[in-house]
Amino acid sequence: MEYQFKKKKVRVMTISDQFPKGKPYLLNNVVQQFSFDQLTALGEAFEIISGGKVVGYDVDTTDHVAVA
Repeated sequence: MEYQFKKKKVRVMTISDQFPKGKPYLLNNVVQQFSFDQLTALGEAFEIISGGKVVGYDVDTTDHVAVA
């Protein structure tokens, strides 16, 4: 039996007066396909919520295939 497992994570890094060195926010279980516009909109939302400025994104995709 073959089991396929896929996951995607997005880490949004923000800086603010409270966190001048940066504060990462990690989102797990993000959909596999998304556009740059969606990523930009996510960053804009984080800027509103955190009161800081988004300075970077890390997108991590993992694919696992297990054979039992």
